Amino acid sequence: MNNSSMRKSIAMDVVIGRDGKRCFYCERVTIKRRRTSGGKLPSDTATLDHVIPESEGGSNDSENLVLACVDCNRRRGNTDFIYFGIKAIVELIRRAIR
Repeated sequence: MNNSSMRKSIAMDVVIGRDGKRCFYCERVTIKRRRTSGGKLPSDTATLDHVIPESEGGSNDSENLVLACVDCNRRRGNTDFIYFGIKAIVELIRRAIR
């Protein structure tokens, strides 16, 4: 394991501990998995999502990371963190009142 992979693994463990294994956006329970070559990751795989994207100067520090399932991380893309978070909260409320 190289230094970058080790740092990501440590950050993942810190964020999983802080966020309780749940996706920040949809609250789905996530599972830490190793990336394998080829094949699609299951939607409940834990990923790290940057609050402030690296492309905008965001860091890889745990304070700038939240736990996100694969689906939410892909859906968010480059959408503003607050805007996407509010949309996720509205969706959770809609599901709860159905």
